[in-house]
Amino acid sequence: MFEIEEGQTVEEKITRRRKVFKQIVSILSQSETLKGGERAEFVRERFEELEQSIKA
Repeated sequence: MFEIEEGQTVEEKITRRRKVFKQIVSILSQSETLKGGERAEFVRERFEELEQSIKA
């Protein structure tokens, strides 16, 4: 579960969530050519990187 910092306004909150969701879709799309454990590891690593970038 990704912890997304709350925005001060509804619009800001929506914008932040959209950005994260687009990145998640991009990661999953990139992983489509991989299989099994290789795909799982790729997705896990990219999600961890994404989570760290969100917290920064």
